[in-house]
Amino acid sequence: HENTNIVYLSAKRDSIFEIEKWETKNFLDWKIEAITKNSNKDNVRPVAVKNAKEGNPIQLLWMQNNKYIHYTNYFSTIKMNKLEDK
Repeated sequence: HENTNIVYLSAKRDSIFEIEKWETKNFLDWKIEAITKNSNKDNVRPVAVKNAKEGNPIQLLWMQNNKYIHYTNYFSTIKMNKLEDK
């Protein structure tokens, strides 16, 4: 995406990292939308799809950790959000 008013991040919620979308109009007040919630595995390192236009069904990719001990010792899967057809 190309909108600098939207930030995707991974935040620790209870004991698990979840992916969130933070959106602002003035950089003071933020609207927070959970992309993942109630997960049993950490969701980390979100990446917005470059040049994805509004309405593109895929806007975001991230890693879901099945095992993470060290950056050289891990097992992760790549996840994506897919917007529903309207």
